[in-house]
This record gives sequence, structure tokens and C-alpha cells, in this order.
Amino acid sequence: MLQSKILTVCLLSALIISCRKTVDNPILLGREIFKDVSTTLMQTVAKKVNDEGAPNALLFCSTSANKLMSEKIDLWRKQVVEQHGFKDLKVSRKTLKPRNAANLATGEAEEILLSWENAKEATPTFREDNNLARVYMPIKIASPLCLACHGTSAEIQAETKVALAKAYPNDRATGYALGDLRGTMLLEFIRE
Repeated sequence: MLQSKILTVCLLSALIISCRKTVDNPILLGREIFKDVSTTLMQTVAKKVNDEGAPNALLFCSTSANKLMSEKIDLWRKQVVEQHGFKDLKVSRKTLKPRNAANLATGEAEEILLSWENAKEATPTFREDNNLARVYMPIKIASPLCLACHGTSAEIQAETKVALAKAYPNDRATGYALGDLRGTMLLEFIRE
């Protein structure tokens, strides 16, 4: 009887400890984070374009979008560490046609973007080695509003072109059409 109670207590303790912190599938977690961060960013930019016009939305993108993304990612980082068993989370955006030179895709990110461009459909891609799991989520031109700053020369208004040249003198992030691949959000899940 005593052995049965001890065994029950041990099993319940092990169950409680194992439930405290679980490592989830990085692809599913990456999709959830991507959707949340992208939705927040797109809703904010869309509101800026609708309320203040593309040049002012561009000003927001060049000065505040990274801060907004960082705040969202910090919330996710806390959850990823505390609830999903990872040591850290890093998130970045990469593209073959950067507006911000820091977002230029190189190495593995460049290879994945090139493979997506040659495929019929870009799908999330997972890579893993040692203590690092990487999830590449495709970013597409999802709304006609995106074309106000990322479209063809004919679609971008003169005032927006001036603002683009001022904020991003080496801008390469134009010439897109609705549905085009814009880049990737890279989510790096670091294990202990």
C-alpha cells in the first residue's frame, strides 16, 4: 500500500514537472508567431496608408516598424522561453530585393528564397542543426495597399517616390505585383 502511494506520488510529480515546460514543434510555433507579428505590422501600416497616405506610412516603416516588431517579438520570446522549452528566439526579415540593406538575404536564406522563386508556391521551410531550429516563413505582397510603396513605377505616386528616395537611397524593393514573394521572416529557435 505504501509503495503504491509512493509510486503514485512519483508519477504525479514527474507528470507535473514534464507539463511545466514542453518543447513544441518549431514550425507550428513559427507559423503562429509569423501570423501574429505580420498581422500587427500589416494592420498598422494599412491604417497609416489609409489615414495619412503612403509617404507618411513610409515614414512610419522607416522609423517605427522595427520597434513595433521588436515589441511583439519580445512578448513571444518570453513565451517561447518560459512555456516552450527554448533558450531564446531571434526573428529577422530577409529579402533578395532589400529596402534596408541589413535585410539582404545571404547564405541559406538566399538559397531558400531563390528556390521559392522557382517553385509554384513558397511554403514554410524548416532547417535544424545542433541547438538551432530555423523556420523560414514566406512573405508575400498580400494587399493592394502594399503596392503603394512596393509596386511598379506606374503604381507608386510621385510624392511616395520622393519619400522613398529620401528614406532609402539604395531601395530595391519595388516592382512587385499582388501575390509576389517579397522575402522571408526567419525565426530562429535556440535550444539549451
